[in-house]
Amino acid sequence: RDASALAMKHQVLASEEFLDTKGNALRRDTSLLGQVGVVLGLRIVSDTARKDLVLDLVPTPLQDGFFASAPSSSKTSKLDGVTPKIDKDWACEHAARLESALPGGVEVLGFYIYLSDKAMRSPQTVMQGTTLLRDLKGSLADCDSFPPVLLHLDATSRKAAAKSCEDGGAALKTVELRFTKIENNLVRVHSVYGLDSSPQVVATTAALKSKSALAKELSRWAERETGRLEGIVLRLGSGNGGGELVDEAAGSSGSVLDAVKACGASDPLDGGSRIGIRNLRFDIFCPAWRRATRGQGRRVQGRVRPVGSVTCVGYVYARDTMAAVAAALRRDVARSLRSRVESYLDDAAESAADERSGDGEGAVHPLAEAERDGCGGLRTPLAACLPSRRLFVKSGGGDHEITFSHYADDDDDDDEGEGASTLRDLLSLEGEMVAFEVGTREATGADLDVSVWHPMAAEPKPKAAAGTGGSCACCGGGGGQVMAAGPAFNVAQVVGAALILALALVIAYTLTGR
Repeated sequence: RDASALAMKHQVLASEEFLDTKGNALRRDTSLLGQVGVVLGLRIVSDTARKDLVLDLVPTPLQDGFFASAPSSSKTSKLDGVTPKIDKDWACEHAARLESALPGGVEVLGFYIYLSDKAMRSPQTVMQGTTLLRDLKGSLADCDSFPPVLLHLDATSRKAAAKSCEDGGAALKTVELRFTKIENNLVRVHSVYGLDSSPQVVATTAALKSKSALAKELSRWAERETGRLEGIVLRLGSGNGGGELVDEAAGSSGSVLDAVKACGASDPLDGGSRIGIRNLRFDIFCPAWRRATRGQGRRVQGRVRPVGSVTCVGYVYARDTMAAVAAALRRDVARSLRSRVESYLDDAAESAADERSGDGEGAVHPLAEAERDGCGGLRTPLAACLPSRRLFVKSGGGDHEITFSHYADDDDDDDEGEGASTLRDLLSLEGEMVAFEVGTREATGADLDVSVWHPMAAEPKPKAAAGTGGSCACCGGGGGQVMAAGPAFNVAQVVGAALILALALVIAYTLTGR
């Protein structure tokens, strides 16, 4: 971690009403000895300070046995005697799964622990809390240079405190916890990002021997695609009648609140917010990907050719700078593409496993079939229909209206019901999740029909595979297609055939002349 990060003043900001509501709900459950969960929120960074803005607390699922206490007739004594035995691996794995469902700007800030103050101060609890924070940094895909926080909710009073392993040390130190008003200070930002990279893939000897070479290339493509966003420029006003450019590289220092005021007309989504969230829409501009040269010769195995668009959703603090908008949308694209590719590869692995066990029903996943053809699928043209994104929010009140993402194929019969159920389990939610429409749409398989992986060996001829719908390199097309390559012609064979034909004609002419 760099010296500037270590020198920053660290504060944790939260809504007092929000923490009181969460704490009171936990204390009303008299059978609850303790609880651990994930802290979600925004990270606001300036030259001199870092502020972690708490937006949600998500309990870790399946934590039976995490907390135990000796028998006692007094409730307070029972809570003070709690001994935590937190499964740190499971808690960090849940945090990583949760991270993949978050919108841009919203991060896993750390963990919270609900315990009595006396139980929290025990050496065993302190040691487990320190280990949790240390292991969390290695579990997150979007981990930055700043230390995570540990939020303590007292089980015997309304007190709350924040701690962190500051200055690169191994010991927990108290961090200032301040209460602030979050209502009317959150801004949801939207855009649509068009995929536009077409790099050549150089196949090494190791890649040709790999059983999952194409799967790895799809993951690398997602990284290359999001790399374009380093040069992002935004234009305010997509659908809002604006037009101001936001260039992070040029140091756009205006506040988000100024952009809200300049926007004028409100967004259609503004009226549906219970806590006064404003919505801003932007157009994204970023440089085209520089294609590889042809000087790589025969080592070039093929190209990834994505086409389409993906929705982008992020959250920023109204008093933060416009650079935070660019960072939130960039993070959302990267997180979304990574989650789509992972979901697609998981489906392919499950399909291949079902086929090996004889439990598979219907068509084999296109990627599994391509890998079965040899060279890890690198020689098989393939249209990869990555899953589409479905956004959901918690129903009812008491939260900050964060959207959570679920990725599913367009041909799923009940993808909305499945998405809501999956997110309820992920969030350990007793209430309902409801679909959230952002007013923009992604390009789907009905719009596009393009081969995402195009080998250089031969021009493919389309061959419809079992399944329905078209195909799309960026989002959930219906079903998908596998395209079979035509024969690879050998130049020597063609020349030889021509010579034999010419010789046959000469002989025939000679015989006819006689």
